Amino acid sequence: MLAATFLAAFATGALAQQLNGNASLVSNITSSACPTGNGAHIIVARASLEAVGFGTIGAVKDAVLAQVPGSTAEFVNYPATLDAYFMSETRGVYAMRTLIAAYIANCPCQPLVVMGYSQGAQVTADSLVGQQVTAFSDNMTLAGGVAIDQPLPDSTLSRVAAMVIMGDPTFNTNESFHVGNASKNALFPREDVSNFERTGLASRTQSYCDALDPYCASGSFDNISVHLGYVKEYGVAATTFVVDQLKQYKGCAAGNATGGANGTAGGANGTSGGAAPTSSPPAYTGAAVNVYGASSAMLMAAMAALFAFML
Repeated sequence: MLAATFLAAFATGALAQQLNGNASLVSNITSSACPTGNGAHIIVARASLEAVGFGTIGAVKDAVLAQVPGSTAEFVNYPATLDAYFMSETRGVYAMRTLIAAYIANCPCQPLVVMGYSQGAQVTADSLVGQQVTAFSDNMTLAGGVAIDQPLPDSTLSRVAAMVIMGDPTFNTNESFHVGNASKNALFPREDVSNFERTGLASRTQSYCDALDPYCASGSFDNISVHLGYVKEYGVAATTFVVDQLKQYKGCAAGNATGGANGTAGGANGTSGGAAPTSSPPAYTGAAVNVYGASSAMLMAAMAALFAFML
């Protein structure tokens, strides 16, 4: 136990320094206000060990806010720890579902976008389609006695215009919405991906995972740089995907009506526009492998040792 605690602290310090450096330029203004006009609300779950806020994937959130005026964004406040991963992730699901429920209740008809990186990717997917994941036991107690192993109601999921997940530890090679060159399942592969298809979410989701990633593709921890590089590799493509999905969002029967109490936007919104939408996933360039090539051997050893204690 003492050794595991030491390794957790060791890994936390090393990885957090890398991740938080990547997120240093991200706006952490969070708002639960309803979007205005044709805007959307974005809910984001950060990666493991990142400081409370939007984290690295917040750069994609900022890009969407800049291209879709009237949009708002808020982050999921959850532990995001590695040494108590199952508890942390489960609490993240409960917290994200709470935010989603509040948004649906307060802002009728307007679109929702969800994003997550690493542990936050699992939190995001589990929040929508249920925590049906290998190695995860019944976590109802941790989730306040509320079952989280089933999808959200169709009436809620119909409001989700887009979902973006990067480095998902529950990645399954059977996912039709996979972007990247990974050919192996993740550490905790999702047992059943049919809920994505049944609910129609598959066409509104992109899951980014490349080969060698130690979390989403069961690669070696020597290749942790792959896991850290998805925003660099796919950030523009993810932004384009979200913006394109928002343009296709149909809203309620009467259209994208403005409902609920509107407030200020959760970030600086710019003019609309940007790269033209495309339905084709981006080609793999390998940038994710090299962007954090300076990751130290100390970090990799710490992460590998920590997960050896966990599993």
